[in-house]
Amino acid sequence: MKFQNGTVTVTSEAGGAGKTAESLYSYDQDYGPTINFDTYNPYFHIYSEPNSGVGPTNTGMGGDSEFIIMSYAADKVVLRGKKTQNTIVLTPLPETAWNTMFGKYSADVNKMDNFRSYELVLNGKTYDISREVAAGYNSRYFSVVTENGTIPASFIYTQDTGLKFYEPLVVDGVSIEEMTWSGGMFTDEVSGARIQETVSNNKFTFAVSDIKATSVNVEATPTVANEYYYFDVVPSSAFANASDEDILYELMDGITSMNQLSRGKMKKTLTVDSDTEYIPCAFGLKIVNGWVYPITELAKGTAFMSGQGDPMSPEYQAWLGTWTVTSTSSEKSKQPITFDITLAKKVANTSYSLTGWDISVRRLTWAGTADFNTTDNSFVIMNGQELPYSDPNGTPYLIARGIAASGTYIVSGSYPALTGVMNSDGTASVSCYKGKFSDGEEFTVGTVGYFIDTGGSYGSYGPAAGFTSGDHPVGPFKMVKKSAAGAPAKAAALTNVNTVIRYHKLSDTPQSFQIDVNVKAAKLE
Repeated sequence: MKFQNGTVTVTSEAGGAGKTAESLYSYDQDYGPTINFDTYNPYFHIYSEPNSGVGPTNTGMGGDSEFIIMSYAADKVVLRGKKTQNTIVLTPLPETAWNTMFGKYSADVNKMDNFRSYELVLNGKTYDISREVAAGYNSRYFSVVTENGTIPASFIYTQDTGLKFYEPLVVDGVSIEEMTWSGGMFTDEVSGARIQETVSNNKFTFAVSDIKATSVNVEATPTVANEYYYFDVVPSSAFANASDEDILYELMDGITSMNQLSRGKMKKTLTVDSDTEYIPCAFGLKIVNGWVYPITELAKGTAFMSGQGDPMSPEYQAWLGTWTVTSTSSEKSKQPITFDITLAKKVANTSYSLTGWDISVRRLTWAGTADFNTTDNSFVIMNGQELPYSDPNGTPYLIARGIAASGTYIVSGSYPALTGVMNSDGTASVSCYKGKFSDGEEFTVGTVGYFIDTGGSYGSYGPAAGFTSGDHPVGPFKMVKKSAAGAPAKAAALTNVNTVIRYHKLSDTPQSFQIDVNVKAAKLE
């Protein structure tokens, strides 16, 4: 943070290295001198927003924007959050460090954040570590699981050295204040304690049988019989655009129940698309306090072709692939938003599997349907699609966001929310449905998004990495084809492995859930 003449310039993990935002700050009196961050700064206030999309509803990440100045000196300023009572210590940086310090800090953060799973080794014992995370925001908090319960630990990363705990971590009578990064792990020289990645030697072999156009039987055999693992099939084309690590985390994000996990030899009937080459894949897991962590690399079997389906018309095939979509505007920033979608074959000449639309954390893993219109070779995204996915909060749907003079609403009802038409130059244009609410007010669909019917109200999840909470795209939209090979939702390419959801809880979802109160029904004519 840079402070100058009432203006503060901020860079943070919310924006990433090289990105800054300016806002205003001021001093005041309230039980002592205070410093207050008066105007909104996206890289600062996201940590104190009550509904940022990360953390509990109405709490967010538990940060502050107003602070009491407890002490100040040339070498540090100590603040206390007025709302949370958290202690914040500001230390000065040389002016020349501004452009390099954050990049070095990010590199230090990635040392631990790139662990697939964690364990503490102390006094000859190994303790599992549970670390929570929301999409794109790895926390600075973990719990050590002991036979007597869990021990919480909050920490910060220290420049070039390791990590330091907010309060000493005490396990088995040993107190640890900070740890040093060395040899691929964090160590405490005094106690000999170390935090390291959990790695299993579990290996997998696969047997494929009864291959059909829509299903296949796959039997997985692990070398370690008592460890949990997950297996599925992935289109071979996915590996051209994503690493094995990317695909592992995409598969893991689809795990919501213990019933999806296996131990020992297991045979499953899996769903496939016709005329597509697939690769059987598996990876080992451990479960800590209900949270799922991968402990092996992605294992891959021999590729196979699914059964033959109905032939596809050239007009239907023209839509298959990955498209870059650009909106006309957006709800918050009022600027165009660009994102990639994938249209993959669902039913030849009839429908597509659609992933990537809008900004939700579920955009790549929950597939909706786009219907193909043989009359004019367009596609239509119907409103109110019930999605075939399990969610602890209710039933997921693909629903439109309607923009009216009185506000923006989730608009129920069955109607063609978005319609895509192919242009003569190979690009496409997507128009938005215009209609009336049941009370007569006119609205225009801005976009469609993922919402959960909780039984009387609708809820939603926060944004995927790279998007801003609440800043949904607003159409009409332009589409430019990026690649011709259409991949199913679970094979969607990822743009930055460091922002992928790397572990999550089986009984919940990895992103904070929020109830949306602005819901209206469309009047269908």
